[in-house]
Amino acid sequence: MSRERHEWIRDLGYDVLGVTELHQTSTLIPTLRDSRFITADDAPENDKASGVGMYLSNRMADRKLAHGNIGSRVLWARFEAKFSNIFAVVTYIPHRHRNQAPYMEDTYKDLHKVLELAKKQDTIVLMGDFNGRIARQANNRVGKFCIHPRSDDGGKLLLQTMDQFDLNAVSTQFRPRRSSKFGNATYIMDKYGTTGQPPAQIDYILVSRRWNSTVQSCKVQWAPAIHRFGGHCDHGLIKMRMRMRVRNSVKPPGRADFTQLKDEPTREDFERTIKAAAEEKQGRSIEEKYQDMVESIQAGIDFLPKVPRKQGKVQRRSEKTMRMFVEREKELQAVRKGAAEWSTITSKWRNKITNSCHW
Repeated sequence: MSRERHEWIRDLGYDVLGVTELHQTSTLIPTLRDSRFITADDAPENDKASGVGMYLSNRMADRKLAHGNIGSRVLWARFEAKFSNIFAVVTYIPHRHRNQAPYMEDTYKDLHKVLELAKKQDTIVLMGDFNGRIARQANNRVGKFCIHPRSDDGGKLLLQTMDQFDLNAVSTQFRPRRSSKFGNATYIMDKYGTTGQPPAQIDYILVSRRWNSTVQSCKVQWAPAIHRFGGHCDHGLIKMRMRMRVRNSVKPPGRADFTQLKDEPTREDFERTIKAAAEEKQGRSIEEKYQDMVESIQAGIDFLPKVPRKQGKVQRRSEKTMRMFVEREKELQAVRKGAAEWSTITSKWRNKITNSCHW
């Protein structure tokens, strides 16, 4: 981590951005920490490659309720949201061939301790470098756009974690762009291809199954790697966009329809309502009289009918179009759905109905 890279990452403009492999052995990291950049513990001597952090936008920094960590490989933060608080976790799982502690299983134990801190109603967003490959469509928690057909040892541990905490791998559920050379792969050994190791998908974003539908998109971006290495190399950045929606069961009061005052009886009732409300007030000071006047006028406004709410776009079909629908159904009754004749008839009627419309 350098100061230049630190400022460049901040300028990317994400609400929450998890970073791994900070190599927190230098004295620079402590000087960079603030309300918008939080990190786990500094990397110990026996684990210099570790270190995770979280970059926050101004609005997320203001909504941060608490944060903490276990060691240098697991960091968490809870953010206040309108309908369900967000419990974000960044982790860096060691690779399987590590020859000294902490091992992969050790970090997973720490990760489980952190995930147990999440409340039942929280939305868990777990992101990081898991150094494991999970199988496509495994356990009904992995999407069909995962690039690996089988899970390795690290992937099996990740799947167990997903089952235990009810998480889905949302970064495997979205089709990559056709122009993407590496698909959903997140790790490339070297940009020159001399090692012969194919691209791998070992970085993921996991979200609570309950809130899976709030994720609108998820894709891999290589701009940070190109900025640092000059090409597609090392790890790609997974960009996820989510939006929480719930239906508001309580409708706000409508806006008063002042055009009704053009009607003489309505205007008389409006003035009578204001006078009646004013007579009930007994304020004596200027402030009290002013407040009495405001409340009396508001009582009159509340008496007025409300402006009708817009119903949105309503699809309308003419009688001619409805007759054509009936004729189409009669013609299709004798044809098997999916047959070539079915396609011919539906195409014919589609063109006929479209041409009958006057724009």
